[in-house]
Amino acid sequence: ASPRAAAVAVGAASLARYHRALTRRESGGAPSWRSQIEATRVQWTRHVLRTEGWLYAIQALRNAITANTFLASTVLSLFTVTTGYLRAVLQQGFDAVVVVQFSGLLALLLCSAYNFSQAARLMTHAGFMFPVAGDADAGILTPAAVERIMVKSSHCQWAGLRYLYHTLPVVCWILGGGASGEYAFLVAALLLTRGLGQI
Repeated sequence: ASPRAAAVAVGAASLARYHRALTRRESGGAPSWRSQIEATRVQWTRHVLRTEGWLYAIQALRNAITANTFLASTVLSLFTVTTGYLRAVLQQGFDAVVVVQFSGLLALLLCSAYNFSQAARLMTHAGFMFPVAGDADAGILTPAAVERIMVKSSHCQWAGLRYLYHTLPVVCWILGGGASGEYAFLVAALLLTRGLGQI
């Protein structure tokens, strides 16, 4: 059991180390997928405010809200199906490894759905804010406030996708079954780390 546990630990450590290094690089100003999306959202917000393209903004936000809502509902559906399957499995007998596997998968799915729904919520707020930001009677509702909302929405969308990507190693662990499941987790985690590093 020890080599199998080590395989899971090494796979999880690989993903954790990648994200720690990513955070350090971003703090140092190095470009990343997340920072590029953030910069694009800021530029887009400034363009909309400068050109007063409210209809264009609302149409673009509507599409983004629809996409995030679809992702959130799809992930919640997967969460529900997975919970039902886990319940059926546990009725046949308790297995600590199965509980760990499915608890990890369920936690990742729930975090993903939460972040997608938050991205949709923030974009909905931004839709109301765009036309009135900067009005004399708008108070604290400044263009910078709209930019911050759009950046937060991009962070939530990024996190939702990241949590969803991280379900891949856990799914491989579950589907691998038996003694090979942990090694499937390790291989999938290493491949995911490499893939994320190339984005």
